[in-house]
Amino acid sequence: MEGSAASAWLKGVQSAPTCTLGLVLKQSLPLDFFGLSLPRDGEAIPIVAVCVQERKVSGLVPAGKSALVVIPTPEQSASLCSLEPAEILDRCLPAIERVVGSVRSLILRARVTAFPEGYTVF
Repeated sequence: MEGSAASAWLKGVQSAPTCTLGLVLKQSLPLDFFGLSLPRDGEAIPIVAVCVQERKVSGLVPAGKSALVVIPTPEQSASLCSLEPAEILDRCLPAIERVVGSVRSLILRARVTAFPEGYTVF
């Protein structure tokens, strides 16, 4: 395949770093969805999706608690990944709260997971 058009095309494929923000909350949220994709309407919101883990599989989250996985927008992933975890939470929390309601006082634990190779950019 070396020297072929496909080989040349594949050499142009890049990857972009990304990360996720996981939140464990001290109480369950009354949400009726697993994943919610946020429309990008021109506002500079840093997240593209919120996933409610206890809605995914029974027993994944301890009873009475909630766990959210927050996915940043591709446009903001690299800049978010360069921040400290507390800064990522501060940057994302207003958008999270627009979607799921006030959770700041419910956060037991926040964790950022980095994916240096992230996603593929063609």
